[in-house]
Amino acid sequence: MSEQGFLSIHPFVQLIYYLLISVTLFHINHPIFIGTSFLLLFTIVWIQDKGETAKKRLLHILLLMGLIILFNPLFVSRGRYILFYLGERQITLEALIYGISLAFMIGGMLLLFISFQHVLHGQRFLYLFANLLPRTALLIMIALRFVPLLMYRLETIRAVHRVRRSNTTPIKTAMFQMQTLITWSLEEAIKTADSMKARGYGNQKRTMYTPYRMEKRDWVVIMLLTLLFLLFFLGSMLGYGNIYIYPQLGTLRFYPLDWVMYIIMIPLYLMPLLIERSTN
Repeated sequence: MSEQGFLSIHPFVQLIYYLLISVTLFHINHPIFIGTSFLLLFTIVWIQDKGETAKKRLLHILLLMGLIILFNPLFVSRGRYILFYLGERQITLEALIYGISLAFMIGGMLLLFISFQHVLHGQRFLYLFANLLPRTALLIMIALRFVPLLMYRLETIRAVHRVRRSNTTPIKTAMFQMQTLITWSLEEAIKTADSMKARGYGNQKRTMYTPYRMEKRDWVVIMLLTLLFLLFFLGSMLGYGNIYIYPQLGTLRFYPLDWVMYIIMIPLYLMPLLIERSTN
């Protein structure tokens, strides 16, 4: 996604978007709604970095979702409609439907977090939280930054080790690689600490290298997000976009207001792509 698109929006507006979407994920459980939300979020993640992160994470997310769908009916026997018996344990349709909804909800949250990392990172994250929780914001930013960095360094070390073609055992090789990784990371941490100290970090109120100002476009996006969210949230409070699962599965049919909520959900979720399209 180019910097003229969703990345050019004020960080506060971006934060509002991710907060509202996370709330909607917890307030719907209809398989069609929650499944569509997963597909929409996957589309956003795919477009944001041209599929690089999506390709790496999709298999892990689908594996986790599959385990949830598989194990929920095995551990939960509640429900009226019995599909079959596995030994003495009954497998119910209600438990299966609940597992599917839960899996798509968790998968959607993981995709939302991936998009959050792509958009609200570094300077943007510190801009939002540095004045309120400076140490916590810095710690979270460093943690989010160093997880992929450590993976990259470990892969670099492994590549060098493969070139050397050492005859040591796999255990010794792994220990040597971890020792190198830790030494490398500690050395970089010392350099970072010295740099922060030299720049006077923590001596006074932090200033921002990049100034962010709310523009007319940002206020328009906030109003649209708020309006769509309130309509969607009101519908979910009235029971639309949801189904009764326990103790007995309700109907899966769509009522007219379900269709209204479904139509509202699409632009609400796809707001980053709509902004991207409007700026091109």
